[in-house]
Amino acid sequence: TNDVIYVYCGETAITDTYSAPTDTASNTYTSRTSVSLTNRLIHSYYSVWTGSGSLTVSCNYTSQSAQRTTVFVIAISGASIGDCGSGGVTCFDTNAAIPKTATVDSATSVTATISTSNANDFILSGSVTSAIAGPTFSCTTTATIQIDKSEGLTPQGQTCYSIVSTTQSSVSVTQSETTGGRWVMIVDAIVQAATTVTQPVACTMSNSATQA
Repeated sequence: TNDVIYVYCGETAITDTYSAPTDTASNTYTSRTSVSLTNRLIHSYYSVWTGSGSLTVSCNYTSQSAQRTTVFVIAISGASIGDCGSGGVTCFDTNAAIPKTATVDSATSVTATISTSNANDFILSGSVTSAIAGPTFSCTTTATIQIDKSEGLTPQGQTCYSIVSTTQSSVSVTQSETTGGRWVMIVDAIVQAATTVTQPVACTMSNSATQA
């Protein structure tokens, strides 16, 4: 419950008209950013889900012709929800470098350099690339932090995430694959919810007795 839902919608055309994603819990999604290069496009959206169990999310667009679409849905638990369920941005790191987009043509990798203002962030990146010949994907960063990834098919794409506990300065986030192609990527950072610390309570006890 109370997860930030972050959605990457990518496809092989940039002439289509996108509308916000929809899901089986009737959550409202807000556009975060987008980037395109020639015939590669990626959008990002976000919402807050207060439910539990399974959730099916659909990317929606009006296609001018038959296209291939990649959809990545990330549910982030323990995030600072704030007003992000109603279209606000308080769940995101406030650094001016967030979100960051990157594009590159005819390459085996794409890199974006980011900085954060909050110490405890969930950094995520999503990409679409024109490489479709069964590449092997990988994610790297210049920070010593956790990396995980998932990848889609045709158009190829991947998502990666990193969990940090200190502010990041000019950190390079790189996605790569083995065959080379055209890339579009979005990197974002969501802040961790504040931890409430319970202060210790001082107790003073006294004993008294009255002797008859």
